[in-house]
Amino acid sequence: MNKLVLIAVFLYSGALFAQESNCPEPKKKALKYYNAAKSGSMAERKKLLYEAVKADPNFLEAYDEIASIAEKDADRAFNSGNIRTFQQQESIKLKYWKKINEICADYRNFYFAIQLGDYYFGQRKFNEAKPYYQQVLASPNAFKKDERYAYARVKDIETYEELISK
Repeated sequence: MNKLVLIAVFLYSGALFAQESNCPEPKKKALKYYNAAKSGSMAERKKLLYEAVKADPNFLEAYDEIASIAEKDADRAFNSGNIRTFQQQESIKLKYWKKINEICADYRNFYFAIQLGDYYFGQRKFNEAKPYYQQVLASPNAFKKDERYAYARVKDIETYEELISK
């Protein structure tokens, strides 16, 4: 039984690694900043993360962390009614989601392509949403669950476009 669990974990982690094997590895200097950012204050974390992406403009994990911080800050701003800060943090989040997707769409199993598609879909900006879902559909590395989801969203958009054009 234990051997079966071990084999399943190994195969699952191999599948995850295969998804991101096309993504660039971070440079050592950038990794040093990133690791230092894990234990600092919030202001220090942000500063070190920006230093990490300055040292390596393709450092996906650092962009991911910056976007995550911006997302949390946006949620706090929204909940406190601070619309200006909310909009600024949402803009930062979207900027880095797009950057991650541009560098390596496979990162985190197309998480950011789907998130961007969902963001624009929710905004009713279907022409902006559709390419992100199509990106998932065009990849041989996407999980079937993600392919089905992206396919359903593309069909929703196409149905909407068809109804509007009549």
